[in-house]
Amino acid sequence: MSEQITQPIVSDSEVKEEESIIKPYLYRFLIHVPTLYENMTRIEPEKINDLINDIEQKFGSLTRSSHQEPSWEGVWRKGPGEKFYRDHLFIMQIDVKMDKGDDAIKFFSEFRKKYEEILQQKVIYIVYHRVTQI
Repeated sequence: MSEQITQPIVSDSEVKEEESIIKPYLYRFLIHVPTLYENMTRIEPEKINDLINDIEQKFGSLTRSSHQEPSWEGVWRKGPGEKFYRDHLFIMQIDVKMDKGDDAIKFFSEFRKKYEEILQQKVIYIVYHRVTQI
């Protein structure tokens, strides 16, 4: 299901070259966290609070929407003609310095597996991309 990272995200020479133009580069991780179980009952707030605390403890910062009144809705179906499922999501955003990117990817790979099990979800959607702070 998840890919193992065996090489650095960016080479040292690539980072040095890019740093000379504009700095600093960061990796932004976006996590879409469901607030409902598949049977559409609400996930216990303690489980969500544990998830938030794990990220705060690891990275020391976090930007997020409310999990108590989620403002995002996810819609999906298993295939054409299948029933649509809806979920209420809250979004978390974590910025990580480039030199900590590999460690963050490892953390979020393990984090995803852990919380997919705890929250009884097939997928917790996590993406990352590079950003430049102005």
